Amino acid sequence: MGRLAALLLSMLAVVLSIAACGRADEAEINQALGITPPPTVSAEQVATRESEAAAAASAQAAAASASPGTAGQAALGDVTRGGRQFLTQCSGCHSPGGRGPNLLQPGESGASVTAETLLTVLRDGVGHSTPPGPYSASRLSDAAIQDLAAYIQSRAAP
Repeated sequence: MGRLAALLLSMLAVVLSIAACGRADEAEINQALGITPPPTVSAEQVATRESEAAAAASAQAAAASASPGTAGQAALGDVTRGGRQFLTQCSGCHSPGGRGPNLLQPGESGASVTAETLLTVLRDGVGHSTPPGPYSASRLSDAAIQDLAAYIQSRAAP
């Protein structure tokens, strides 16, 4: 065991000496140490991927606004998660017999709800009584609001 340690230590000393003298480049050092560096992504590749993601998001948003119904709702948010959010956060007031408008009644105010309008109402409290609104992002995330909008639209659509 002592011989192996001495051998490894001497090999390391030789590699470091070569590296310190500037005679070995990074590839040679990596090869001597048995290191495979992780691949890197160039700035061009990052920019390309970001623009592709932005284009996909724009297409998804366009599909949501252009096609009312299930395709638009799916692009808007998750209807199932929105239903759970509505049940826990909204149904106390926004149901039949509640003090707020019944957002789920077809043809009522819920039919015109979008994620943007709902975000304004819930974040800023504009047109929403206090309590319970306005809601902070820690209590109701932007994604949860998109899910709520998808659920309300799915139920209130004429």
